Amino acid sequence: MRIKTLPKIVKEIRTLDSASAICESFLVYLTENEELPYTYHGNRLVADADALMPTLNRLFGLEENGKFPHIRSIRDAVAELKLYRPEIGMGEKRIRGAIRDGRILSVPIGNREYIAMECFNEPYCTRILEKTVLPRGSRTEKIHCDVMEQVSQTISASAFVPCVTRIRRA
Repeated sequence: MRIKTLPKIVKEIRTLDSASAICESFLVYLTENEELPYTYHGNRLVADADALMPTLNRLFGLEENGKFPHIRSIRDAVAELKLYRPEIGMGEKRIRGAIRDGRILSVPIGNREYIAMECFNEPYCTRILEKTVLPRGSRTEKIHCDVMEQVSQTISASAFVPCVTRIRRA
């Protein structure tokens, strides 16, 4: 168990992977959601650096292989894929769709989503290709049907029927 401050953990990760998207706010998110063991030393937040690797591997659905996953934001992942693995042919729109369908596991923090670059390697890339994508309008139609069903249940569950009377003035 190696207890370190969050900036020192980030510095250690950046020595292993200089383009890593892991920053202090990422680690704070993990501690707030009780994914990473932490404590306070005075007014400093310190965390278990040894528990970070298994936590990240679990969050991104990767096997324990003794390595830190290469975490990137979606835009950085697309740029890296175009540079090093153009044969994959995954753009930002396809990656976001795969995240929405659950084929790629991500960690949303603020308005960004973070993914592990290992999900584009074997055997994880088969997970991206396995599932069939739903037709375009089906998600919207499903939401619309759910809303209509909820409204009808609410109306049928009420004990009284509202009655509107009109008052005529002479």
